[in-house]
Amino acid sequence: MRRHFLGRKGNQGEDIVSKAPRTKQHESAEGTNNPDEMYRKLPGDHRGLRTVQDKLVDSLLTHAEKLVEEAKSKLGRSHEKPRLDEVRQLFVKYAGDDPDPGAKLDKAMRTVDQIGNTAELDQDFDRSMANAFNDFDKTSVESGARVQEACDSWTMAVRIYRSEARAAGSVFLGAVEAAKAKTDDERSSEVDAEAKVLVDHFTASTAIATALETYEGSVAAAASELASAFAELSTSLYQSVTDMAVAESTLISAAQQAGLAFWTGVRSQLSTQNN
Repeated sequence: MRRHFLGRKGNQGEDIVSKAPRTKQHESAEGTNNPDEMYRKLPGDHRGLRTVQDKLVDSLLTHAEKLVEEAKSKLGRSHEKPRLDEVRQLFVKYAGDDPDPGAKLDKAMRTVDQIGNTAELDQDFDRSMANAFNDFDKTSVESGARVQEACDSWTMAVRIYRSEARAAGSVFLGAVEAAKAKTDDERSSEVDAEAKVLVDHFTASTAIATALETYEGSVAAAASELASAFAELSTSLYQSVTDMAVAESTLISAAQQAGLAFWTGVRSQLSTQNN
């Protein structure tokens, strides 16, 4: 009998992970295979070069992390054919749960005269729902794949940004050392007059200012690329969730239409029999 179709709850994005206890071997292996962990262990880290752009990027990274986590909580962490329970709950809030058929109706549908008709109606219902689930599953798989692809692209964009910022920091600090070394050499071979001290200072500071300008420009370009990648990430994640919301509502609509056809057919058959 066709009763509580909406009571069938789908996967709500539960994370499929091993429940085995973590060991030091696991942590060691993860550290070796994790590119970000390997990156952090490389020499010459210039995270001390903090400018206003770094704060903006930090904010962007934090927001992206929350966005990805929210999308994965809705659509799953792999190609899981996710379901959006919020859409189902919204429908039930206004339409209510599907009622159970009464005992008399249930018995009437199973009589010798009606069991064949009921079976045909049941077959039509199953065919309708099979088609509806087929369409839904396609959208679900596509959305899950899009989320994974978007997350992978974002991870790559973050790594590229960090690499470019790291390189820019190395160039800047190298220019600073070169400027200071040149000034020190000149001081050791000339009279330490007050005017010479000022000239030395501004010679070095001008070189450092030029290097700083280059550094900030390089980081700005890298941050701009990261911002563009974030825009693509957010668009893709939002599109995936909204596509699934539409697919969920379409599935609910198909289920109700199939249910209506089933019970209308049952009523028609029973009315014919009674007449």
